[in-house]
Amino acid sequence: MKKKFTLISLILGLFFLFVGVQNVFAEAGVYVGGHIRRERPGTITKLRNSGFTYVILFNVHVDTDGTLMTDGETICKDGVYVFGNTQPNYINDVKLLKTWPTSIRRIEICIGGWGNDSYDHIRDLINSGKIDVLRNNFRALKEAIPEIDAVNNDDEHCYDLNAATTFHVMMYDLGYKSTLAPYMNWNFWNNLSAKINNQRPGACDRIL
Repeated sequence: MKKKFTLISLILGLFFLFVGVQNVFAEAGVYVGGHIRRERPGTITKLRNSGFTYVILFNVHVDTDGTLMTDGETICKDGVYVFGNTQPNYINDVKLLKTWPTSIRRIEICIGGWGNDSYDHIRDLINSGKIDVLRNNFRALKEAIPEIDAVNNDDEHCYDLNAATTFHVMMYDLGYKSTLAPYMNWNFWNNLSAKINNQRPGACDRIL
């Protein structure tokens, strides 16, 4: 009887282990930086065949005047997408990431990172009544590349709860979901997730 019980326990243990592994690998993502542009089209092909289900484009920097930048190049300024002037292939490359056959189902843009002051600028623009500057630039990005599903918040030092909530609610209204990437200050992230979803249920749908 003891041997039978042990065998059943082992089978059940392996079953739940298998199910757990399946859940872990059901969603897997990767941050991709400037090399996605510099080493195209090979990077695009590799990502489509990688098995990753989402990519996080690192990163979008919000300047003091609300201009969206990356690697010193301008993405959107004054409500106009201008990245094509320096990166003419970028729109098609991002669209191709989600074009079958591909494993990629979600694309996020990362704002933040160590030493990045984007959220300070976002806070200052919102507090000074210039949220429309942000809205117009992120709307231009969404209209140029609707395949971008979400904004990934990697704030590592600003932690302004009210400004961050206002920003993510605005982003949801523009068509972006929100992902949070907690680094420190867990109370901030828990409160931010709750406040966003209280105003826009389901807007914040991932915490990495």
